[in-house]
Amino acid sequence: MAKKIYNHNGEFAHYAPGIIYDIGIIDPTTNTRIPFYVGETSDPAGRLKAHQRAGKNADDESTLVYQTIRALDDAGIEWTMETLVKFDKEGPTDLEDEWIMKHLYSGYKLKNMKKGNANWMAEREACAVDMRKRSISSYRKYKEVITQEELDRKHAEWMLEEAKKTEKEKRLLRAEEVRLQLEAEMAKDREERIAKNRSHEERVAKIKADAEARWEAERPAREARLQAEAQERQAEEQRQIENAKHLEMYKKSKNLSKRGKNINTLGEQITLIKQMILVYQNNHASPLVIDQAIARLEELESQI
Repeated sequence: MAKKIYNHNGEFAHYAPGIIYDIGIIDPTTNTRIPFYVGETSDPAGRLKAHQRAGKNADDESTLVYQTIRALDDAGIEWTMETLVKFDKEGPTDLEDEWIMKHLYSGYKLKNMKKGNANWMAEREACAVDMRKRSISSYRKYKEVITQEELDRKHAEWMLEEAKKTEKEKRLLRAEEVRLQLEAEMAKDREERIAKNRSHEERVAKIKADAEARWEAERPAREARLQAEAQERQAEEQRQIENAKHLEMYKKSKNLSKRGKNINTLGEQITLIKQMILVYQNNHASPLVIDQAIARLEELESQI
């Protein structure tokens, strides 16, 4: 890092002179130097020793440049630190960034990192790609172009926003005109609906009164029908009771010959069944009961 010089009041005065440097190796196949790091310092000799010491002690938690130096040292590959440009009391300004971008523009892969920004190098590499597309080799010039483009973009956005505001105001005025027109039409429709509703309510009231009158007029017939239905249900329940009794009598008659009680001859059984059939018919027994009695009679007659 460039060293800061302070005055007797402890206020920053200026920078100590220094250099922008890079660290690289020689490619044996092309005999060209390949840089992999760019830095700044006011003490080149001390900075070189610091790099050598940090590379020697590097581990997996160290920064990429020191992991790279450690790997080169372990492989016996020589690396060097060379001066790119010198700076005076004005300090490094943006020279370090300028040289980082020069190397990235040239296609070199650097191990520089930015504390607190893991995407810093990826962002710089993306800038270098854009610089190559635009054929702008100077990072300062590139930033000027980008800044002007940003200003032009913001101006265009402002113009578009103003046009949108004007258009919006026109739409609001038109919307207000439409709203007033709709309110007038709605007021007219409301008056018409009130008149229609009044007429409808009168018709509904008349229909309701007529329905209530019909209901009252039909009340005697309705009550008579309900009474008749109740009597029919009672009669049906009585028939069911009688049928149950007749069926029980039939079952008893069927088993009399087996039990040997009172009826001892086939003729007596036939006579009894005939009497029971007559009773069933006179009492309007169900067809099921009568059919069962007839079937029993035929069974007994077949035994004669």
